[in-house]
Amino acid sequence: MDKPWLSEQNISLELAKILIEEQFPQFEIINIKLLGEWRDNTAFLVNDCYVFRFPRKEEAVLLLQNELRD
Repeated sequence: MDKPWLSEQNISLELAKILIEEQFPQFEIINIKLLGEWRDNTAFLVNDCYVFRFPRKEEAVLLLQNELRD
């Protein structure tokens, strides 16, 4: 890729809501808003309390996995 700062995956509010509901069916989403978009991740603030972060690139998945191991 000649422009590494461009994302490979764009996560919309609607897609984030679907993904969260699929992974956490018991979790009620009252509100969701975009917290920020960065080179590797997009983050959403849910219910004014929880942050859900989604990788925007394949390489960012590995970074998140490393974070979870620590």
